[in-house]
Amino acid sequence: MRKPAYYLPFLGWTVVILTACFIHPSQLPDLSFEFIFGPDKLFHFGLFGIQSLTLIWAFYHNKVKQIWLAPLLCSLMGIGVEFVQGFLLIYRSFDYADMLANTIGAFGFWGIWTMRMRF
Repeated sequence: MRKPAYYLPFLGWTVVILTACFIHPSQLPDLSFEFIFGPDKLFHFGLFGIQSLTLIWAFYHNKVKQIWLAPLLCSLMGIGVEFVQGFLLIYRSFDYADMLANTIGAFGFWGIWTMRMRF
């Protein structure tokens, strides 16, 4: 039997991500030291890693066998967010490094889940 309530953390976290990614930068804290793997990239890594984990958790409890779809879907969302930021929002910019951080976060947390389930 499907349990849709297990998807609520995923949906809630998705709202958090979309809010954080589409809010005007003036409303965000100033990250004055920026380099390729600075605080912004760690933020992207964590946001999409946790999103992937919440979807994996929902899939696990709903007996969805294709758990690997969770990080894939979260990565695609992360890539889509970057395109929206780059081409539809004048106050945001497109960044390949953010896409990479989103994808590594989503698949990294999936890897941790997979290793946890094996032991």
